[in-house]
Amino acid sequence: MTTFTTSLDKFNKITTTIVCVVILIIIGSIFLLTPESEQGMAKSFAFIPFISLVIVYLLRPNNYSVSSDKLLIHRMIKDVEIDRNNIQSVQEIDESQVKDSIRTFGAGGFFGSFGTFWNSKLGKMTWYVTRKNNFVLVETKDQKKIILTPDKPVEFVASLSNNLC
Repeated sequence: MTTFTTSLDKFNKITTTIVCVVILIIIGSIFLLTPESEQGMAKSFAFIPFISLVIVYLLRPNNYSVSSDKLLIHRMIKDVEIDRNNIQSVQEIDESQVKDSIRTFGAGGFFGSFGTFWNSKLGKMTWYVTRKNNFVLVETKDQKKIILTPDKPVEFVASLSNNLC
């Protein structure tokens, strides 16, 4: 099994930092500015952005692995497994092909972008990305499109393309 790293680019590092700071400010403000008599409800409201941040952190892609029979997208909660027999093609794509994509369900901007996206060039896609470059498109035989951003896309494509069925 070969593992490929996927690190945050500068944009996603800055966005992640800003989002975390804003959430901490919101939580701090709720606790500092809420009268003691209303602290119970305030704690409930503070819990929502904190839990959202934790969930996004746990679902972010950590790295990808290619084995003889699977492509694995590693996350802290439940890896995503794609059977290599179901992969039709894999190729590097230019940033222009994912430009203007609309997130239809998922997270975007902090800890990367992952979930369901759509654009007029590729249609419906599932993203597990951490940067705004190094895009790789994996198409499955059942017409699914998966976008990944390994740190070394050329090596990743070569590894995954080897012995495609």
